[in-house]
Amino acid sequence: MKPTRRKFTPEEKARLVLEILKEEKFVSHLAAEHGIHANALTRWKTEAVYSASDDIRQSKCFILLPFLALPLSLARRQ
Repeated sequence: MKPTRRKFTPEEKARLVLEILKEEKFVSHLAAEHGIHANALTRWKTEAVYSASDDIRQSKCFILLPFLALPLSLARRQ
């Protein structure tokens, strides 16, 4: 008999994505802990990041500006 496919609620997915974004554990470790394939977690993270960036782009509250990070040694010279 074929095992049934597990379904995760959006809240469960969000909780796991937040754990990934904290960068305290490797994706593979989180996947093993929760019995999920690492590719699924990576896909959920990618979808969450793109969704968030779309929300920010569509919002009238934010203006996206390019940002250039300079090493401190170069920043002090200018």
